Amino acid sequence: MNSRKLTRYVILIFTILMADVIKEIVLHMIGLEKDVHHPYSSAAIGMGVIVVVFYPMFTIMEKVLEYITEHYVKATKGVAGGSIKGLVVAFVLGIGILYFVYLKVWFNLNIFSRLF
Repeated sequence: MNSRKLTRYVILIFTILMADVIKEIVLHMIGLEKDVHHPYSSAAIGMGVIVVVFYPMFTIMEKVLEYITEHYVKATKGVAGGSIKGLVVAFVLGIGILYFVYLKVWFNLNIFSRLF
């Protein structure tokens, strides 16, 4: 598998994960929690938010993330000294950052306060 194809997969993975994080943030901002007393309205509102967030997110973020990721990967490849090696470093760093964001959004955990 060549570097260009792997870069496309990295962009797709980052787009999916970032769109989901943004969806979670929007759901928290509007105060929508899963309500067992009103499951029909909770499901309908949640589905609406997902469509409103995901559709534009994938169309917009794919272009934006492609631009950002290409520059990010290109810079990482330059620092790491190789195409595949740089892509792996970029992927691991990006997943690590998204992992910290998910911990903050889902569980309100600040990993840096626990480390230091």
